[in-house]
Amino acid sequence: MKRRAIISFVLATSLPVSAALPGPLTPPPGAISPTGKPLTEIEPRIAINATNTPGDATTLFKITAPGSYYLTGDIVGVSGKHGIRIDADDVTIDFNGFTLRGPGSGVGLIDRDTEQQPSIKNITLRNGTVTGWNYGLSMPYCQSARVEHMNFASNALYGTTMNGALVAIGCTLSGSTYVGLENQGDGVVINCLASGNGTGISLDSGLIADCFARGNEYGFAMAQGVVRESLATGSTSAGIELIGRAAAVDCRVTSGGRGVEIVGHGAVVEGCSITSASDHGIMVGFNDARVVGNSITYCGSSSSHSAIHVNSGVQRAHIEGNSSWDCYRGIIAEGTQCMIVGNRVGRLRGPYNTYYAVPGNVVGPIVTAGTNAGTVSVLTGSPNYVASFAATDPHTNISC
Repeated sequence: MKRRAIISFVLATSLPVSAALPGPLTPPPGAISPTGKPLTEIEPRIAINATNTPGDATTLFKITAPGSYYLTGDIVGVSGKHGIRIDADDVTIDFNGFTLRGPGSGVGLIDRDTEQQPSIKNITLRNGTVTGWNYGLSMPYCQSARVEHMNFASNALYGTTMNGALVAIGCTLSGSTYVGLENQGDGVVINCLASGNGTGISLDSGLIADCFARGNEYGFAMAQGVVRESLATGSTSAGIELIGRAAAVDCRVTSGGRGVEIVGHGAVVEGCSITSASDHGIMVGFNDARVVGNSITYCGSSSSHSAIHVNSGVQRAHIEGNSSWDCYRGIIAEGTQCMIVGNRVGRLRGPYNTYYAVPGNVVGPIVTAGTNAGTVSVLTGSPNYVASFAATDPHTNISC
């Protein structure tokens, strides 16, 4: 008894008053209000579903107001309808890792469908997969969009196609007959992978950087911009196609058909490494090209293929400071008014030309060294073969 009394006394004297006494039982006056956060603060975005974004006769879901939207699960398309139509400016869609899966037809993500309506702008798409449509994304009337960490896979015709300003980062584009990613406006495409398409990535103008193209017909195509520090491998037609005043800088091309193909005026190929192309390493097909400081090795599958080939009718190509090794032929200029200086060509795979230039080109002196040197052929009557330069001149071409 004494022991129990002592414990009770200690507990009673050591507990604070607030812990020992109950609170008031009478509620405060006025209406009772919630103390937790509303749902709009916990999840301020809008779920894409039949209630929030009802579709119409042509589309499963339609976004008609600006805002941040998200997927709550996979969306499976139906025949005769597109997937999601974006009909408002300032729209962000977070796929949350889910998939917009098509029925083998239609368009997964589409914008307004007529030129007469004002075009939409400021669209962002991220973190999901679009697969199984004819077009994964088709937004010809969208002024500006940002696409991040999206996977466009096995869309029959195009992975994505746009006409406006586009930023694409960390995307994967695979299995489209025509183009994995196409933009006919200004674009910046960084850290993207394109595989198994007709053309992997194609821009009208802008920048392709740090990208990888594998097993496409054309790896990269650029009209008015720069392909920089990117890798194309296994491209059946060409690793890089320069369509206009575009440039390929510090890129690498391995295996496949042609390494780099110039089919537009004023294109530049600089500092690139081209290995094991089965056709020409670099083919110059239009005027005013610059091919400077490239390395071409083990290219060609027959004596008709060259490390660098300037086609007949092409004018004013500048071929300088390139090196070639183990190709069938070296530098071949069938065009005119071209300048060929300071190059190095060695160890051909047969008794072919290290250098060949028709009359009407400027060719620096050619120094032949070693028993494996191929034939040098600057055709008789060419007044511009500069044989009088000293061998130590920086413009000297080397044949070995």
